[in-house]
Amino acid sequence: MSEQSLRDLLKRAVPEAPDLDVAALERRAARERRNRMSVAAGGAVVVAIVAGSLALTTLTLDDGRPPSPSEIATEPPTASDVLDGPVAPYDPPPCPARLPVPAESSHVVPDLGEVAAIRLCPDLNPHGDRAWQPSADQVAQLDDADALVSDLAGFAVALRKIPPGLPDYCADGEDSYERYSFAFYRPDGTRVMVGVAGCEPVTIAGQDVDSNAVRQIYLASLDRQRDTLTYSRPFDDELTCASQERGGPIRPGRERLVAAIACDIPPGAESIPMDLEPVELDARALDELERAWSKPGDPIVRESSGVNECVDLPEPPSFILAGTDRSDVVRLIDSPCGFLVWHGWEDSDGATIPTTLTGLGVE
Repeated sequence: MSEQSLRDLLKRAVPEAPDLDVAALERRAARERRNRMSVAAGGAVVVAIVAGSLALTTLTLDDGRPPSPSEIATEPPTASDVLDGPVAPYDPPPCPARLPVPAESSHVVPDLGEVAAIRLCPDLNPHGDRAWQPSADQVAQLDDADALVSDLAGFAVALRKIPPGLPDYCADGEDSYERYSFAFYRPDGTRVMVGVAGCEPVTIAGQDVDSNAVRQIYLASLDRQRDTLTYSRPFDDELTCASQERGGPIRPGRERLVAAIACDIPPGAESIPMDLEPVELDARALDELERAWSKPGDPIVRESSGVNECVDLPEPPSFILAGTDRSDVVRLIDSPCGFLVWHGWEDSDGATIPTTLTGLGVE
């Protein structure tokens, strides 16, 4: 599938959504790999916003043992899981914290006419560590995520327009280790998990299609929902310099920043130090950051060589982590060019934010 055909696909499927830029997806994947490598080198916890899971089958976990009821990805529904009547974005139960092995995952998207809500689930334990248990902030991450609950019919139409097969950029298998999954919630409270890894396909109406296109259409649909529905769940967790970005498709000026820390990386550091202490922004600095965030500057322009000296920095840059009024966490990079840099959920969404750590009083 060509890059242009994928762009045309998303434009037809979700007319008001941004273009699906395959080259941007490749650049974003490369940037995320670099970020993970630099964080891992410093010993910080790495949380990939991708996941794998399975459907209603006999289950085993990453370490080969049977799951406990609290770990199983598809548990029998309880009365509180039933989605009766109009469904709000925070009504569906959260994604499971521990996900089973991708080899036993279902890759078949269920009948969306029977679905009341959809979530994109994170893989909080991508390495399958036997001793791993979710931390309090990871559990909060799952509890605070908004689900797609509006215009599911439009989402279904969009999926049916995805052409069969995989795009050309999947041929090298470079991103095959990345995993993510979808949770489909029925009104009776049952949940069907559909998991994939990287460029693995999912099956829709008997055809194997690009799972990355499904994810992109989901994010575009959630982006439109955030434009049309009024809802919030302000971030109230602890932020540290090891915290990871999380949440849905964020946009400056739409989501508000309600909490923030600054992480000032020492000169010459090759990674984020494990013991780096954050600087919490006081009320004045947070107000100034929110004003700058609400009026972003120029969009990020990628040079023909693929390197932008204001954005692609050789050393780990200092940064701000901010929580939004929808419990997202966004990272803003301190650029040497005199502004903060926001990387959107698509590369084409990135923009400059007209302030700096120094301007916010972080020395």
